Amino acid sequence: MPSTPMISENWPDLLAPGFRKIFMDTYEQHPSLLEKVFNVQDSEMASEKLSAVGAFPGISEFTGKIEYSESPEQGYDKTISHTEYAGGYMVERKLAADDLYRIVSQFPESFAIAIKRFREELGWDKFNYAFSLAPSDGDAKALCVADHPSPADSSYAGDNLGTTSLSATAVSAARLAMRKFTDDRSGKIYVMGDTLIVPIDLEEKAWEITNSKGQLDSANNNPNFSSGRYDVIVAPFLSSTVDWFMVDKTMMKKNLFWFNREPVQYFKDKDSDTLIAKYAVYFRCSTAWQDWRWIYGNNVG
Repeated sequence: MPSTPMISENWPDLLAPGFRKIFMDTYEQHPSLLEKVFNVQDSEMASEKLSAVGAFPGISEFTGKIEYSESPEQGYDKTISHTEYAGGYMVERKLAADDLYRIVSQFPESFAIAIKRFREELGWDKFNYAFSLAPSDGDAKALCVADHPSPADSSYAGDNLGTTSLSATAVSAARLAMRKFTDDRSGKIYVMGDTLIVPIDLEEKAWEITNSKGQLDSANNNPNFSSGRYDVIVAPFLSSTVDWFMVDKTMMKKNLFWFNREPVQYFKDKDSDTLIAKYAVYFRCSTAWQDWRWIYGNNVG
């Protein structure tokens, strides 16, 4: 079939209002966790670049002349290229007309749900591959490892990796480890783990840890240090049933990015020769993390 120019006169039902409304209404009905963890931004460029600056060194006692210290080291750069995503389905005219049970009319809703799920999976893959996916840029390490390097110190080894199952003791250990995070010059920084991110399999355990007034699994009547101290995000799209994370929410929003280059767009097309309607979706986006000092991950499995 020869190509036809995509102009409004030839395709008057492109982006049909009724069809698009069904899509958007359904799409917005399903709650997303992405904005709880990502710094979501619109992008106006073909790619995004994240650059970091290291910490200033300390100062010395004044002895009559100011000693000017060296400048901070250039941190690791990250270049993020947006990825195109597209998909769709086709419906024969006769099938739609003869559909006694109105199944075809439910396709837009089901399709919108699938798109929503796909975007959630894209975002949560940053956590699903936190222990294994090492990017080619940045510090060239996975998000949670025991040996993050530093451009300012060749002996530096930043550690945000644990292997302990979720428990009250493990939560306290993760919090303490985050309190001991240092900058690229091994200087003390303020990182406060205040949120647990867990799969649905650990929801009940996380609730007990963060809500029990007394110490868990103990005959002692000591107060529970973790009670009311942490928020809990239960993420259905985490693939492991045992791995869990502690994050500093404020730091996370500064270092975990979702870029929307082109928003989710829905189209309705048709082929007059075959009388088959085509419904499609298209969007461009990317995800990236800049610095690792906002998260402590436990790779239990």
